Amino acid sequence: MFETWEDGSHVLVNGTDMAVTSQIDRRLVTVQLIDPIMPTATPVPDETPTPVVVTATFVPVTPTPEVNSIFPLPEDHVNLTGTLANESVNFQTALTIPEIVEFYRAEFAAMGLGEYELLTNIGDDFSSMVWRSWPDGREVVVQTVDLAASSMQDLRNVNIRLEDVD
Repeated sequence: MFETWEDGSHVLVNGTDMAVTSQIDRRLVTVQLIDPIMPTATPVPDETPTPVVVTATFVPVTPTPEVNSIFPLPEDHVNLTGTLANESVNFQTALTIPEIVEFYRAEFAAMGLGEYELLTNIGDDFSSMVWRSWPDGREVVVQTVDLAASSMQDLRNVNIRLEDVD
């Protein structure tokens, strides 16, 4: 049996922390444990456990074999995929986000395309840019995402596609 004033939220009963669930204007409350659960010691195994060794293997970045693309690609691109019409490509590169932005600004400016700056959005781990005046009148969309935090390689994913102008 244990007695306490009702202005505390927890009390100790035989070494066990008990929550006080009702508070009635500082009246004396009596708590009685009918079937207390006493803590028990965890048995120590007789054998020493075998340590587990965790290793990580970093896969080296190797360039993708030469692929025909209608879009300029950085020299170190890997895992290049695209549509049959070659109007959308996806690849990874070790270039940083700012280096990718700089690369495509230079490449598309040399091709006579104009950056649609209102749609440019560049962050620490992503970018999204649009260029106007592709030869058939469509716009070029380049989006990048930094994969370094979620993969075993220090890479950025780049997606380039043509979109119709509304």
